[in-house]
Amino acid sequence: MGSAIRKRLARFINPYLDRIHRHPGREEIVIPLQGMAMHTTFDLDRNKLGSQLLDGSNPVALTSKIDAWHSIEVLSDFFVMLEIGVGPFTSNSTVYL
Repeated sequence: MGSAIRKRLARFINPYLDRIHRHPGREEIVIPLQGMAMHTTFDLDRNKLGSQLLDGSNPVALTSKIDAWHSIEVLSDFFVMLEIGVGPFTSNSTVYL
């Protein structure tokens, strides 16, 4: 497997890297499938506004509001989720704080 493919695969498996981000002009729905993570929303000064536990043993969907700054911190050894958003997904679809 080439290094470019390995880099893309690593980004797919762990796309957030605990970075605060938002998706301009679109909502995002996250459904936990396995493991546990904390979904946290922030203001522009990086102050926490709220947090919600995502637990794969209780797969309740979470909707991020349009333009909300947020991050996901994985709390278990691994975390699998389904992420749904309005496409198309481009390099400008995610903005980091």
